[in-house]
Amino acid sequence: MFQNLRKRLTIICTVGTAVVLVAMSVTALAVSLSQIRLQHQEAFRGNQNAVFFYLQSQSSIDQAWLSRTETSGTLLIGVSLRDYSLRYTSQSLGRSQLIDYAGKIALDHGYDPERKPENAEAQVTEFSFRLEGRDYYATAACVPYGAQWLNVVMLTDRAAVLRSTPHRYLIFSLATWFSLLPPPVL
Repeated sequence: MFQNLRKRLTIICTVGTAVVLVAMSVTALAVSLSQIRLQHQEAFRGNQNAVFFYLQSQSSIDQAWLSRTETSGTLLIGVSLRDYSLRYTSQSLGRSQLIDYAGKIALDHGYDPERKPENAEAQVTEFSFRLEGRDYYATAACVPYGAQWLNVVMLTDRAAVLRSTPHRYLIFSLATWFSLLPPPVL
């Protein structure tokens, strides 16, 4: 009788421990993925603020700086003044269309390229979108530039964030699996 009770209690404790370990692992994975997304968004916002500050503080725009910033930050940046778009990098058709598409989506999110910024700060509209199976973070802004303002559309592909996801799933799955293995019998 005590032997059966011992077996049942062992099974209950083992299953209970396994459930707790799996729940902890799933929670840790969700927090980890959330942190990665948040870090990517914050890096994008940092790049965005650097570009806005640069544009506001310059009397002329250094196209080489914008091109380097775009490349180093894995960004796409579209800058225009009224109907004139600044061309500072090879304007591939796909790149231009993607920036134009992001600009159109920004309009749906309340962005108004004709509205002059009310103070010395950029008026920013942040959004995300999905196009042809790819996810993007994006920003559209009216950035003060002397007595006028620039319309800036910036976006970044979230592929870097999504590429690390399967790797994290594997790590957390293996850690959970190994924690559920019974200890070796001595």
